[in-house]
Amino acid sequence: MASGAQLSQLWSKFYDEAVGVADCGASPSAGSSTSPDLQHKKKVVATLDGLVKILFGLDTGNKAAVVSHGDGALELIVALTRSADVLPQRQNQGTRDDNNIESQVLMSSFKAIKACLVRNPVGRSRVRAAGVFDLINEALTNNNSAVLIEEILTSLAAACLGDDLNALQVCVSSVPTFVNEPP
Repeated sequence: MASGAQLSQLWSKFYDEAVGVADCGASPSAGSSTSPDLQHKKKVVATLDGLVKILFGLDTGNKAAVVSHGDGALELIVALTRSADVLPQRQNQGTRDDNNIESQVLMSSFKAIKACLVRNPVGRSRVRAAGVFDLINEALTNNNSAVLIEEILTSLAAACLGDDLNALQVCVSSVPTFVNEPP
């Protein structure tokens, strides 16, 4: 396992590169070709998967330091997800491959969110400010993938576990999302 200084240096470098990926997707592309968009989405998936690998298994102190670095890891995850433009209300009717990569981005995003939150009270305290609940609500909208919905709900559970304010916010603001009206 890496020492605290090595972990800090690794995370700092990773964080800077990940912010670059998020910023790259946020800027409009010169052409309307789908290839750069697909490449960006693949970079987002790779970045989010790398984040999970770095965070998995860290003790609470190291995880808290990593999650609090810069503008925050949760904020970075939300920015990366939004930069890939994969949320349901924004989705275009794309090809099967486009839908597959969009699903991968969302799965990776919620796995990364869980990696930030499990065994980390500092991470759970940042959920509301980072916009994670908004991301969850948007991802649940018009989403029919059972596997993805399960991933989203387990991320939601991780956010609320041991944090009464998060649980209260979910109860107050997300109930309409979870209640299905009859057709």
